[in-house]
Amino acid sequence: MYPLRPGRPGRGLYLLRQRGQGQSPLRPGLLTLSGGGTLPSEISVSSSWFPRLDCNLEKAFSFLVSNGLYAVELNPLVHPLDARLVTELLEKYGIKVTSIHNICSCYPVPFDPDDPYGDELASLDESARRRSVEQLAATAETARKLGARAVVVHGGYVERTKKDLRYKLLLRAIKRNSLNGTVKKLAAHLYEERRKYAQPHLEQLIRSLREICTRYEDLMFGLETRYHLHSIPDLEEVDLLIREVGCPNLGYWHDYGHAQVLENLGLFPHREWLKRYRDRIIGVHLHAVEFPFHDHLAGTPGHIDLEMLRALLPRSCIKVVEASPENGPDNLVKFIRKLESF
Repeated sequence: MYPLRPGRPGRGLYLLRQRGQGQSPLRPGLLTLSGGGTLPSEISVSSSWFPRLDCNLEKAFSFLVSNGLYAVELNPLVHPLDARLVTELLEKYGIKVTSIHNICSCYPVPFDPDDPYGDELASLDESARRRSVEQLAATAETARKLGARAVVVHGGYVERTKKDLRYKLLLRAIKRNSLNGTVKKLAAHLYEERRKYAQPHLEQLIRSLREICTRYEDLMFGLETRYHLHSIPDLEEVDLLIREVGCPNLGYWHDYGHAQVLENLGLFPHREWLKRYRDRIIGVHLHAVEFPFHDHLAGTPGHIDLEMLRALLPRSCIKVVEASPENGPDNLVKFIRKLESF
């Protein structure tokens, strides 16, 4: 993972300024958009990597174009955005924004530095939930303004599991990239407890998503595979949420690294996410994983199963390389060239 540091949001804007209801089934590649259009197929680069270049958007865009890359996903590491300046840079370099990862907007919506990804959509605290809904709405408005077709969404979390002291012990093992039988047993036990307390959070999330998806029918919203046990959705909940929200522009966003970490913990087979939700996949975050938990790598020492992706990913889905800034520029470009083969 690439955790946000306190005060990180807004740094990208600073540096830039220095530079001048019914249910409807979803079918493969045919997610419904009231505004029409098709999903782009080129590989995008997430701004998760941009801290490598001090979150300077002009420097980042120049680097991408010099390597033949013309598509990006903007994410919370460059929030807040100056829409006018970003639009100028996109036009200058001929770059397209394929997707935006919540929270990333150019609107003055109150921002909580402890919640940079809008993870309160499932909160039982109504004021916190409303704040997250408005942040997601601001991200959606920004997606419209910049021409993006999809918004990546974190579904929130089960509060009781997140605060469990045993989960903090599990996190320590994950941060040490350490896996053994004890870690797997603890993960399985915590997950079973999480399932008992998830329902009220799922109901809140359904309210949040239905409001947003009906307000922005011209955009697609992808529920992302998450890394943490306390996070929503799990493998079963994706289907539940899409059915209960009942909006054809809500789908699934696959994160390769997160799904692989969950498999390594012994919870869900990676392949099952792709097989079960292939017809609903809007996009994918691509990054390699060094066994068992070190993700967001651009290739070596990590691994990515391209054959599985080639077999199970719909060709039309948005493909985004989501690498952390620990990856060097050469490794990033080499990784993208490798991915282009599929």
